[in-house]
Amino acid sequence: MRTRSLFPLLLTLLLCSGTIARSCLTFCFQSGDRVMYGRNFDWDVGIGAVMVNLRGVEKSAFVLPPDKPLTWKAKYGSVTFNQFSKEIPVGGMNEKGLVIECLVSVAQHPERDDRPAVNELQWIQYHLDTCQTVEEVLESAKNVRITPYAVRLHYYLTDAKGNSAVLEWIGGKQVLHTGETLPTRVLANRPYQSSMADRETSRGRFARAARLLDGFRENQDAKSFTFQVLDEVAQGSYTKWQVFYDLTNQTITFRTSENRNKRWIRFEDLNFDEKAVPMMLDVNAKGKGDLHKQFQPFTQRANDALIQECLVEFRRNGIARHMTMTHVMRIRKTLYSED
Repeated sequence: MRTRSLFPLLLTLLLCSGTIARSCLTFCFQSGDRVMYGRNFDWDVGIGAVMVNLRGVEKSAFVLPPDKPLTWKAKYGSVTFNQFSKEIPVGGMNEKGLVIECLVSVAQHPERDDRPAVNELQWIQYHLDTCQTVEEVLESAKNVRITPYAVRLHYYLTDAKGNSAVLEWIGGKQVLHTGETLPTRVLANRPYQSSMADRETSRGRFARAARLLDGFRENQDAKSFTFQVLDEVAQGSYTKWQVFYDLTNQTITFRTSENRNKRWIRFEDLNFDEKAVPMMLDVNAKGKGDLHKQFQPFTQRANDALIQECLVEFRRNGIARHMTMTHVMRIRKTLYSED
């Protein structure tokens, strides 16, 4: 299966999303050699899907002329959390233990140049598809340009070696925090340096998470500790998803506002081979514990249903009012083709 360039009307759904009412928080910490990553997804709408993305799939970025779309072939399988559609994740982890998550922030990207372009969410999928480490992402990011259509973002990435980085774009230039320039491995919605400047005096989520992480002890259960921190910085009903990535053991545990049971996915139970069937799962599906048997084959019809449900909820929250099912059906005809 080969993905085609995403049709402009799918992007319209993102463009019409308006101002994000609430924001998110991410953090990383280690227990010995074990690397962990936590994420709160805070927004008005909590629908979405967990996608299993395969190796060997040829892809093209969705951008509008005169941008030149980035094209690539996936080297690594991944599991992503998607709200709008397949190939447009808000975050996820690949089979090499690389995690990339996005958060809303102030961002000013460079002017158009000769580099191939990718939109701000598909940037995540591209790097999960093609990189094993933070170092590889940082090198790759120099050669592609983000064309933001819906929201301005910054990114927090961590790999299985415990390397982390924050990537931001301020004043048209890329700003990188990693190693010694990333002393606190937390990211919220302000530029990292601004959050750090207020860390000791602020009662905000960044400062609270940082203080809690400082108190972690090796004898604590990492998963329980992660969800404790996520609960401490949650924003009531606006916290829709809470995700715990165990990069070392390649396991994802999550819960949602609609299903507070902890559910997990072990990569060893998944098939990322290019000849396998891509799989998906409603992020709010009932049940608890191991989820790998609950995944269903990805289909265009299922993707349509995701977009339609998202559209209904967006409208309920005053977002994307003009989108219709006619648009959705036109998206369906252009999203995927069989080779």
